[in-house]
Parts: sequence; C-alpha cells; structure tokens
Amino acid sequence: CQESFTVLGTGVSSSSSAIGEVSSSSSSVEASSSSAGAITATCNVMYNSAAVSTIYTNVSYTWNVTNISGASGNFDPTLQITATGYSQKINCGTSGCWNNGFTTPITPGNYEYKLIYDENVICSATFEVKPALTCSADKTEIALGESFTLSTVYAGDAWNCELSGNGATSACNSSHTISPTALGAQTYVYKVTNGSKGYAECSVDVSVEEPPPTITCPDDMTKPIGATVSVTPKSLSGCAGGCYYTIDGTGATGSGYTGGAVSFTGESSEGSKSYTFTVTNSVGTASCPFTVTYKESSVNVVDMEKGQENVVVPCGSSIHATGTCNENTWGPLYLTVECTGSFEKTVGTSSAGQYNSVSYNFGNAYEGFDGTVTTKCPEEGQTMNCKLYCNWN
Repeated sequence: CQESFTVLGTGVSSSSSAIGEVSSSSSSVEASSSSAGAITATCNVMYNSAAVSTIYTNVSYTWNVTNISGASGNFDPTLQITATGYSQKINCGTSGCWNNGFTTPITPGNYEYKLIYDENVICSATFEVKPALTCSADKTEIALGESFTLSTVYAGDAWNCELSGNGATSACNSSHTISPTALGAQTYVYKVTNGSKGYAECSVDVSVEEPPPTITCPDDMTKPIGATVSVTPKSLSGCAGGCYYTIDGTGATGSGYTGGAVSFTGESSEGSKSYTFTVTNSVGTASCPFTVTYKESSVNVVDMEKGQENVVVPCGSSIHATGTCNENTWGPLYLTVECTGSFEKTVGTSSAGQYNSVSYNFGNAYEGFDGTVTTKCPEEGQTMNCKLYCNWN
C-alpha cells in the first residue's frame, strides 16, 4: 500500500534550546499489508486547526488523518515516536480523524514518527528537531568598561522575555547592548515564552578583562618644607580590581589601589623635585609625572579688631584678634571670628569638614582679649572673608 505524510516548511538552524523546530517536506513510503487489507492515508500535523510549518518541543499539537482507504471496522491506529518510547492510540474512524493531541519531545534531535495499525505502518516520516532561538555576541572577550552586543533570533512571536547576566536589562529585542560591571567570565541567558508553545532559551559566555591602566597626575604644586604632600590623580582607569602603585623616591607604595589620595612627607629643603606616580595591574603599567616645589613656610599675620568685617584672610595665615566685649552685665561675652568661603579646615579648633560659614570663639572678652589663631585650608592660595564680633555663647 502507499501512504503520504505532510508537514509544510523547513527548519531554522539554532543553538541548544528548550524549544525546537521540526520540519519535513512531503514524504511517501511503502507500508506493509495488514490482515485487513491494504490501507493508505494522508497524515498532517496541525496547530490551532492549521497545518504548521514549525513545530516546537514540549508543545501539544494534533494529528489529522484523512483520505483513508482500505480501512474497515474500528480503525484505531497508534502514533509512535521512536527513540522516546512515546506511544499513543488515535481514535479514528474509517472516514478520517481529527484533533488527536500529542506532545513533541523536549530535546532537539532527529525523531521518526509512525502511525501504525495492526503492526503495519500507515504513515511515517523523520523530523529534524532544531532549536528555534539563537544567541550570539559580537565580542567574547572585552575590557571592563567596554560594551558588547548580544543578538537574538527567535523563530516565533515572543510574548515575554528575560535576559539575565551582569549589566543586562530585560526586553524583547533582537539586539541588546550590554556593559558588564564585573570582571571574569560572565554568562548571559536569554529566555522567551510564547503562550502554549512553552519557552526557549539560549546563552552566551563573555570574558571581561581588566584593561591596561591609565593615569593622569595632578598639576604641579607648591608646599612648605617637610609638609605632607597629598596626591590625587586627575583621572585613573584600569584599577577597578586594584592596582599596585608607587610614587618613586617617597616610600609611598601599596596594592589594591582603586583611586583617591596618596600621601607622603615632602622634602626637608627648598627646591623643586619631580616625582613619577606609577600604577600596575595584571595586563599593563602606566605612569605620569608631577613636580612639587618646596619653600620655607612663612605665616602671614592678619590683625583684626572687634567690629571689623569683610577682612580677606589667606588660608594658612594667623588671625590676631583684639577686643573687649562688655555690653552685657549679666553674663560673659566671647570674641568670635566668623569666616565665609569654601575650605575644609578653618580657624582654631573647628572640626574638619566642608563649611561655607564657620566661626571660632576666642574666649571670654569681658575684660578684653588679645589672642591669635591660625587658619587651615586644603590648598594654598585660598582666601576667606572674615569678621570679628562679640557673641554671647
């Protein structure tokens, strides 16, 4: 007897996935005769009452058996999927049968489907199961701070999508630009769902390496002899995982450096000295020069009397304050200097920090006061605008 098995379309190549595509062209094979006589039929795989060109794994489809010839009585063939052990009776009459459900395999591969009656093959065909989702990356090795593009191809309509991995954002897009924030091997998994067709997923691996370091030194500076010199690079890259650093001739050295200030004790005599700040990671080294000019420290003294305002005081200067505060008889009054500006440490014992307005109480000035306090700022050349007045607390 003669039979035909029809599934429309061809497959789409892909990588490993939880959804596959089954495809076959029309085929015709000889079947053995049964005791009931020669039986022929046409078999189709259907989805939503339509012949399908794409079949996914682990999804429910139906068989339609039509154009039956030579069958009589209770015609109930069995559907078998070889290599899986799948076997299912199909309720069928001699005129045909429709909408008999079956579930495709969960693993991609080649599968032979057979419709058997009374030990005779009525229809048979071999389907190649191919994954329906592919992932690819335009780069598999990138430096930290760089981006790569993850491209996906899905042979269907995605209802929901998930993209997981360091620096990834989830969206149903065919192209994803990803900027990893962590070093090492990173795995990115893309998963789509499509209603009753289940899900598909694919993955790519990308190696994120530390790039060679780069460093830009601060501008040259002037410091008092023997002062602490604090050096903060203007820019630094390639040290997210920690660099080894040195400033030659200073004893400043260490590991695990990711940026920030490095301090050392300045020279003990006047003159200019050049230094090299070097950083090294596992893939390279970078360095930059800077110069420090050392000078004898000379403290400038600014004289202020009670009631003076808008007195410009250079940072590092001493304020010599004089005045008497005896306006109230019920309690002491203090002579207070108040300065405005932008600086970290200011007059007297005021706490370190960032201030826009700070003050310092010299002390009880009821019978007069004459004292000095030295101002402090993080950088030379800054100035403060100060006033001196009486304050009751």
